[in-house]
This record gives sequence, structure tokens and C-alpha cells, in this order.
Amino acid sequence: MYVALDLTAAGQVNMIITEMGVMDITPEGIVVREIHPEFTFEQMQAATEAKLILDPNWKPMDI
Repeated sequence: MYVALDLTAAGQVNMIITEMGVMDITPEGIVVREIHPEFTFEQMQAATEAKLILDPNWKPMDI
């Protein structure tokens, strides 16, 4: 189940950690650095309206 949250503090977050992965907020956009082994990048992208960027050096999350 995914829960949509309202944007409440634009520009105040620089990293997002979820059950799906680890993402950095950069000037270029949201960069996926780590992906949980049970998910794919495509599943992460489908779970958000934001355009995600896959880091060419991404790695599986340590779980």
C-alpha cells in the first residue's frame, strides 16, 4: 500500500529513504542510489508521479 503525502516543506529535504530504496534530491532531480532487492526501478517509478533518475552506480539496499 502506498500513501500520498502533501508537499509541506519544499526545498527542505535532501534524501528520501523508503521501503523501496534510497534517493537523493539533487538540482537535476530525484536520483535513485539504492534499490531494495524486492523491487525494480520501474516499480519505484510507477509508485510516484515524480520523474526518477537512476544513478549509473546504483546498488542494492543492505537489508
